[in-house]
Amino acid sequence: MGASLLEQFSTQAVSADSINAHRRALAGESVSYQIKLGDRRYDAHVEPLRDEVGAIVGAVGVAVDGSDRAQAPAERPSGRLDLEDFFEKATVGLSWLGRDGTILRANAAELDLVGLARDQYVGRNVRQFHVDPAVADDILRRLRAGETVLNVAARLRHRDGSIRHVLLSANAQLERGQFLHARCVTRDVTELKHAESAIAYFKAMVESADDSIVGKTLDGVITTWNAAATRLYGYTAEEAIGQPITLLVPPDHREELTGIFESLRRGEHIQHYETTRLRKDGTRVDVSISISPILDAQGRPVGATTITRDITYRRQAERQLLHGALHDAVTDLPNRASFIDRVSQALERMRRDPDYRFGVLFFDCDRFKEVNDTLGHAAGIVCWWRSRSGCGGACGPATSSRGSGVMSSRCYSKRWRGLPKSSTWLGVCWTAWPHRSRWKGARCVPARASAWC
Repeated sequence: MGASLLEQFSTQAVSADSINAHRRALAGESVSYQIKLGDRRYDAHVEPLRDEVGAIVGAVGVAVDGSDRAQAPAERPSGRLDLEDFFEKATVGLSWLGRDGTILRANAAELDLVGLARDQYVGRNVRQFHVDPAVADDILRRLRAGETVLNVAARLRHRDGSIRHVLLSANAQLERGQFLHARCVTRDVTELKHAESAIAYFKAMVESADDSIVGKTLDGVITTWNAAATRLYGYTAEEAIGQPITLLVPPDHREELTGIFESLRRGEHIQHYETTRLRKDGTRVDVSISISPILDAQGRPVGATTITRDITYRRQAERQLLHGALHDAVTDLPNRASFIDRVSQALERMRRDPDYRFGVLFFDCDRFKEVNDTLGHAAGIVCWWRSRSGCGGACGPATSSRGSGVMSSRCYSKRWRGLPKSSTWLGVCWTAWPHRSRWKGARCVPARASAWC
């Protein structure tokens, strides 16, 4: 300690190879050589030591006693060359670290991880290249304690400013309990980390979706189940995964599955298919489903993903709108549009079926205004409903509608006895009060729209 290499060389304490190696290190090179001391042989390596701005301030080296290696003397030169070649050309990062974290040696793969030349990396403290220096400190502490470090996640800063995610494994070489250097393996897992992040993001997106998303095999076995599926169907993921998809399909809708799976096996998509599904409590729910095949690396379908949206409220709104369009707002009876549609359907059916008959009855309530004026509109509505009920009891099933003013009409769809073919039953009745009504007259006319419109 404290003596210069030239002084030790003058006393033959060090060889000329050592002097030359250190001179080259001070010039910026990384040098490996052998030291012979008596019957002992040491594998030595020396690197330039740089300050924080990259200026060479000295040299740092390490020597490893290789005298006891179980190797024939004739094989040592080639074996050493093989090891050097392996170190330099390994596809993973390899490096040696000193006790304080100084980088003593690094191969090409290690340098590629940080995008630096050898003289910009070797000789500096490893903490400078870690995004989280505390991780490097913890690794060095464990190595100095004699621990073996395996697959510790760390982040290195690349020269271009990007972050490289790596897994570090290392152990220390000790001699008589003294720390000589650490041997480190650095594996770049940046792409894997990005893929994991993308998968995690996708899973979070699926879990937070408002629509039910269910994955299944082409045999119909449920494989994935998100939170929205639990809210829609009532089954938890544990209850649903592994069960057949028929768990969610009502018995009278299961025949549709055959066509769906045939389309999926051909790689086809099914968009916005409206159907009915079954909840855990046995109730049915109106849904719109979109199904996409899951393809393997060769583009072959191996499964399917179903996105299901509850359209119960939409169906209810549609029914309410349709009801409002076809029914009178006061009496809730079918209106003129509904009546004309019903008669049109009956006429069309009669054209297809010569034996089909139907009747049309118009009736007017006399003195109906007196009911509204004396008893109120509520009583008037009751009057209409009782008149409708009385006609229905006398003539059988019918479609009743309220016309303008106090005119009403009923279309009877049944096989009337005694009516000639291609005829329509028309009648007129008058009513003084809701509970008293009788026919005023009736006649048969040809069953053509022009006869009654």
